[in-house]
Amino acid sequence: MLISGESLYIIFTSNINGNIENCGCGPDPLGGVARLKTVVDDFRQKHKNVLVIDGGDFFNSYSFVTLNNAMASSLKSINYDILVPGDQEFVEGFKWFESLPEELKNKIILSNSNNFKNQIKNMKVAGHKLSIQSYLSPSSFRFIKQPQSLYLSTDIEIFVKDKRELNIFIFHGTLNEAKNYADKKEFPDIILLGHDQQEKDWQYKNTKIISGGRDLESVAIIEINNLNSEFKYSISRLRIDESIPENGEIKKYINEYKLALKNENQLLDRK
Repeated sequence: MLISGESLYIIFTSNINGNIENCGCGPDPLGGVARLKTVVDDFRQKHKNVLVIDGGDFFNSYSFVTLNNAMASSLKSINYDILVPGDQEFVEGFKWFESLPEELKNKIILSNSNNFKNQIKNMKVAGHKLSIQSYLSPSSFRFIKQPQSLYLSTDIEIFVKDKRELNIFIFHGTLNEAKNYADKKEFPDIILLGHDQQEKDWQYKNTKIISGGRDLESVAIIEINNLNSEFKYSISRLRIDESIPENGEIKKYINEYKLALKNENQLLDRK
């Protein structure tokens, strides 16, 4: 149970879409994962009780294995607490996904699949009792073919065991699907919505639904308190722009990716 005066923070991202660095395009250039790590590290230093969660589609929607490998290394460096795969995570095939570093796979929670060892996560963060579940909607696989090896149930029981817990449901699908699933059982307190690329939040009956945005233009920062046995939420969006310095470790992965890409292009030119 959250104690009055204590805060729990969630940094939520989704739909990074393989944008490993600033593209330099448009009025709101994409921030890139090197700047995201700077933001996450700084926030963790300034605050306790922080969870960093991604709601899926962190890899590119096209098969660029060199890019997606560099993104995997970057995500590992950022040290997410929880990752929920979206459809784009299987763009390179199921075997490639299974070959990801164990440090990443151990962070995965997927409640409607028996392909992963973590289907539900009960945890404490500095005394805060959390129950965390997730769902990857099969309907997300519109442009990417769902691997035959990937089992996805079309139904999921939303476990709400104890109202003193904070019940978090990470949903990779549409807003309407998330609402439909929230209607089936007792409401989770929060739905973190991936796949939907809006920078918005909604109050749906007793549930707060928060979308993670897209392309690392921003991240959602959620502050949670329990006052008088009722959860209170404060939601802000932090822009990931060029004013934020890039982390050196991830910049190294980006430079290695660029070099590998250059070498690949030279080999193609010779052919």
